[in-house]
Amino acid sequence: MSTTLLSPSERVDPPATGQPAPQHQEVKAWLHRMGADRLGHAHTKSLCQHLLNTRRILARWSQPVWTQNAGALHSIYATDVYKTQLIPLSERASVRSFVGHQAERTAFLFCTLPRQGLFAALDRRVTTSNREGALELRSNGGNVNEKLNQQEIDSLLLIHMANEAEQAQSSDGGPGLWFERLCSMARHLSAATSPPPFLLSGHPSPSREQEQNARASYISGLEALKAGNRGEAAQKLSESSNLCPVWAEPIIWRAYLALQEGNLGLTLRLASEAKRQLSAIGVAWDKRLTFTEWTWLACALERLAAEKPGRAFSAPLNRRFSSLTERFHHPQRTASAEPGAVAETSSPHTEENISSSPLFDARFQQYMSLFADNAANPRMFRYPSLRSRPFHNAETFPIVVDLEANFEQIRQEVLALDENSFHPESEKSIKRSGSWQVLMLYERGRKNQANCDLCPTITRIIERNNTVKTLAGLMYVSRMSPHTAIQAHHGPTNMRLRCHLGIQVPGGDCAIKVGEEIRHWEEGRCLVFDDYYQHEAWNHTDEMRTVVILDIWHPELSRREIQLLEGLHRYVAAQTQSLNNYWGGNEKARRRNYD
Repeated sequence: MSTTLLSPSERVDPPATGQPAPQHQEVKAWLHRMGADRLGHAHTKSLCQHLLNTRRILARWSQPVWTQNAGALHSIYATDVYKTQLIPLSERASVRSFVGHQAERTAFLFCTLPRQGLFAALDRRVTTSNREGALELRSNGGNVNEKLNQQEIDSLLLIHMANEAEQAQSSDGGPGLWFERLCSMARHLSAATSPPPFLLSGHPSPSREQEQNARASYISGLEALKAGNRGEAAQKLSESSNLCPVWAEPIIWRAYLALQEGNLGLTLRLASEAKRQLSAIGVAWDKRLTFTEWTWLACALERLAAEKPGRAFSAPLNRRFSSLTERFHHPQRTASAEPGAVAETSSPHTEENISSSPLFDARFQQYMSLFADNAANPRMFRYPSLRSRPFHNAETFPIVVDLEANFEQIRQEVLALDENSFHPESEKSIKRSGSWQVLMLYERGRKNQANCDLCPTITRIIERNNTVKTLAGLMYVSRMSPHTAIQAHHGPTNMRLRCHLGIQVPGGDCAIKVGEEIRHWEEGRCLVFDDYYQHEAWNHTDEMRTVVILDIWHPELSRREIQLLEGLHRYVAAQTQSLNNYWGGNEKARRRNYD
């Protein structure tokens, strides 16, 4: 059992009445500080990944923020199943001061009440007239009785449901058997609570046997698809959908087959249905892909069928689909975390799956040593030992999945922007001809709230992914007018990569060159490149080119390194503001004296 105590910086007074509950990024940062990313959990995930994924599911089920936060803390004190204690019970008051009374008590109850005892008591209550009354249960250890009101019971049930849904899978990451169990738990929810959307879908709850048969048909369908037998694959996938209509994954595969057959109407109907089912269930059934990746596939199929009638399955989408579905044949590549939490498809050295080590501490110290002799040329410098290439495989970045899955909403936001909201790009060191205009969302550590309010989907993606929101990064919408060229230049550091999402891309000579490689943008698709390389861009067409540009941390930086760099950048920004205020005050005083 851990005896880790909260540091004095975490021991804060209880929040004032009405203080907002912590949001996802705050909870994530707190769990990291507590060391949840250094503890293991099932299916090669860290405890932090599991807790945050559970919170995401509760959020998709539209549960109150305090219930979401209780879900994010549901095993911090250890449980009768997960024995590792992240936070000792002696520190409950400090946890409560961070997350609030309701969330902390619910997490405490989840940890200390034996789950089998809870479910047995709820089953017994069904046979009584007191179906929504209080329960009194003895905690683990047997020396304390806890009296639970119905709101606490509902919250515990929802967290148990999300906890099970997050973990349930077969040994290779494929579908597990758990939906019938969720429905059994859900029957104990009171009429006063807001149920998960899948309970309101109108589909009857499947029996255990139906769920088993649905999984067997799904697996048979994928095996037939792999063997090239499309007819049998479509039949088996349809059987799976009929047996358990709540699952979106068989419907997505059916839409894929329909598109290959050229049946655009059926593709559109199935892809739209799959999106509805994903929204209702809020979690992946087949966890060889994440919820966000399945959503991307459904959106991509729907968009292709709706917007490009008469065209065959596009090569870029086919490559994307093939890249994602490689994990069906390589179980070791199965995703373990949702985008936004960490890069489940990125390189091994990503935020959630690595902690501080002497290697990374030494690398940061090596970087800091570069500042000792930089009086003649102060700059950010090149961060040591990061692999370098002009373009990176965009499909390995969670933010790319997030951006492309939400492309329709992002495009609508960008196209709705007033032209007067844009201004000429002002970096004078970058030579250009023609007109290059930008709308800034984050500009080197400063958030432009007014512009972010105009682009809420983009802003949410910025804030839930591993973006560079410090002085080392920029997030903006970029418009390159017809017959415009941006001459060769390079960014200030290699510690970041730059992601472009195509919004409006004209045909013809409109491209970007990084190093010696030239790439063309595509609408709804992302490019990820290292702008520390010399790069240039041009639009030699008669139409506007518009892209969304976001900076992300290099995937080989450890979480610890990113924290140190963010702290360094915060310090520089704060000192710059302080010095500007100081110098400005002195200048005003001098003027008054001269006057």
